[in-house]
Order: sequence, then structure tokens, then C-alpha cells
Amino acid sequence: MNAAEQRDPVTDWRLRGELDGLKLYRAFEAGSSWIWIYRPESGSGPGVVVKKLVSGAVDSHAAQREFGMLSLLEQQFSRFADLHVPHPITHFGDQRAVLTREIMGDRVDRLFVKTLRRIRLPSPSSRRKAASVCDLIGRWIRALHDSVDIELLGLPMALGRSLHDRYDAARHRLADLRLSPGHLVPAFDAYFSRLIEDQGTARPVLCHPDFTPHNMIVAVGGLYVLDVSEIAYGHPLEDVAFFWAHLEALRLSGLYERNRIAQYQKRFLGAAIGTSALPNFWERWGVLMRLSYLSRSWEHAGKLRGINLFRRNMARRSLQRWLLSQPWDVSLHGE
Repeated sequence: MNAAEQRDPVTDWRLRGELDGLKLYRAFEAGSSWIWIYRPESGSGPGVVVKKLVSGAVDSHAAQREFGMLSLLEQQFSRFADLHVPHPITHFGDQRAVLTREIMGDRVDRLFVKTLRRIRLPSPSSRRKAASVCDLIGRWIRALHDSVDIELLGLPMALGRSLHDRYDAARHRLADLRLSPGHLVPAFDAYFSRLIEDQGTARPVLCHPDFTPHNMIVAVGGLYVLDVSEIAYGHPLEDVAFFWAHLEALRLSGLYERNRIAQYQKRFLGAAIGTSALPNFWERWGVLMRLSYLSRSWEHAGKLRGINLFRRNMARRSLQRWLLSQPWDVSLHGE
């Protein structure tokens, strides 16, 4: 059963006070959530988004945590005129539901595809807009890292252990990468086990584990980043590398303008970390984690059709070839 087949949340959750004057505009499934969008009956202006967390791993406090994180980040980001999260309205813990104000704007993943595809030349204004969005994205993640001292949140500080855990989770999906001889698996283990220790001394920050363009909307007021439910502590280059790897998959696919993507990557990195390139370790980490994410999503591939399934396959193959082409001898990397 999907969101569109669910009963109207107004009936089940008694939200009439929050949704007076609104009507159901759209219902759909997004990952581990069901989404309902309500808009004014007059047809103008933004509405309300109802997000229900339905994953089996989600506990009864998930909605409360997401609402709390949205409230915290909205307060922290208030000093920026163009960096935002959705405005939280309320939450219903027993129903694992969060209500936020709808963002009316352009999804960044669609903007990138529009301006990067090779089969149709985008307008100069579209290219400039996409390039400026890369600056906004870099500034947003930098603001997240600087926003909160995680020691004040009482979060654990064992960064090296958390990196090992995330690598192990990705490592268990390597069978889906179809590295047929399996000869690179020991090399992966040796490389990451050795170099993760060197990264564990960094200051932990809040990180967005799904920091990709499909969770971003650019609107009149600036950039909005969605899906903050899983924000947690991590290394300051983790989510930066994950976003870089998303663009790298596009660059390697052959479907998009490689030089322009490289420019987007440099603009993003310049705004996020003040350099135009990632260290070798973090390039490999980002690609591995992105490929792991796509492999995990592959379990739900039956929900993908047409061009979306084609793009997913292209991204996976491109990142797999990239990993196979890399030298994995730790002694070759001065990191």
C-alpha cells in the first residue's frame, strides 16, 4: 500500500485545525516515508507537507527527533538570508508524523539534469543559476557543520569507531557490486582500515547522511535542504564527499557535460571546504558510500521505471568502474 492508497490523514489524525482551508494535492511514497501535500483551496500559495515515517526500523520517537532537529536548525540558520530548512509546524509521535510548511521552488536534481545533459544546450541563465546553487549547497553544509557544538547535544564522540561502522555497513553490500574475482575486497579492507584511523582525530560535526540534490529545493528565498531525520554526528568531509560523488557519477556516465560538472564540483568544494579538490581518501570514501547507497536502494528497484531506472543503472556502473580503476595500495597515498 502506498501513500495515495492510505486514508486521508485528516480523518485519522484529527489535523483539521492545521489543515483548514487546504485540500489534498498529492500523495506519494519517498524512501521510508509517505508524503501528503495539502494546498490552499484557492489554489495559490504554499501548503502543508505531512510526512509519515513508515520504515520498520523507525521508532516511536523518530517524528519527535525530526521535529526537534528542524526546530534547532531553523533557529541556527536564521542568521543566513538564503540557507534554510523547512519550517516545522507540529508533530504527532504516536503516528510518526511531522508537518512542515511546503517549499515552492525547483528541485535541484532536476535543475542539474536540465543544465548538464548533452542532448540539449541549456540557456546561459539556467547554467548561471545551477552554478550559483552549487555555491549555496556548499555554504549550507558548511553552516550545518558550524551550527551546533555536538558536545552540547550529548552525542558520542568516538568518530573513528563511527567511520568503521559505516564502512562495515557499506562493505556488506559489496557483493552487489559484482566485483567477480573478489580480489579488491581485501584491498578495500586494508586501505580503509588503515586510513580511517588517520581521520578519527578530526572534530566531529553534524552531518547529513543523504546530502544529495533530490533532497534540495531552490526557491525565491534561497536553498532549502530536506530530510533531516537522520542527521547525526560524523566527520566534516563525510557528507561533502557524498555530494561530490553524486556529481562524479553524473560526470562519468557519459550522459552529461563532463567539464561543466567538474566546474560544479569545484564551486561546491570551494564554498564547503575552501579548496577545489578532495583528498584521495575522501574521494574513494564518497564513491564507495554513494555506490553502497545505490546498491541498498536497488533492493527497491521494482519501484523504479523508465528513465529513473536507467539513470540508476548508469550511476552504479560508472561508480563501479571508477573504484576498479583506482590504486588501492595504502603506501601509494600520502594521506
